Amino acid sequence: NDGEARSIAYTGMRVGSMAHTFNYGEVVNAVYGFGGNGYSVPPAPITDGRVIDPASDDQSFDASNGLTTFILDGKVLNVLPDVCVEALDYTLNNNLQPQTCVGELSPSDQVAFSAAIEVNVRMYNGISGFDTVMPKKISQDPVGLHWAVIDSDGNGYGFSMPRVQLNFPDPAATGRNEFVFLEGAGVASFDAAMGSTLRIYEIIAPVAP
Repeated sequence: NDGEARSIAYTGMRVGSMAHTFNYGEVVNAVYGFGGNGYSVPPAPITDGRVIDPASDDQSFDASNGLTTFILDGKVLNVLPDVCVEALDYTLNNNLQPQTCVGELSPSDQVAFSAAIEVNVRMYNGISGFDTVMPKKISQDPVGLHWAVIDSDGNGYGFSMPRVQLNFPDPAATGRNEFVFLEGAGVASFDAAMGSTLRIYEIIAPVAP
């Protein structure tokens, strides 16, 4: 209330985790976790010569208007009449472990060990969806998941996980006049052809001549 600024400085920060949630009718949510090796309370805010930009007026991505393309194991879901994904989320964990030393007040480093990506997909049961994922549930052969979210200006991001092993209970008819869902949960693994487990790429709208 005295009009003066206060500041906390966290140093040596690494991204330890990242999660994105794509649910029908909702804004796309992103959550990030960090691990660092230092902490201080400087007398004045530290900006490294930068200024704080005002909040953007860009439209947020949402999973109803913006998720324009979804490809499941090579099949474009938007053009298959009986395939409908209601929700999708994934969590990347870089498995950061603090390296701690006597005589130090904070970890000397955050070391990344083996990363893991967990994936959840909720889709309505249909012939095409059933025939795509059910045989691979039994064999545990991976499926490919690829999708994109694009705003009204044509800019956005694409997500690609070529190798996802899904597991889920057999679809059960719970009663008359109710939907039957395939509730897939699994992990993504490294794809040698892509050279990664997960790839996120920027989509830039073409510039009019």
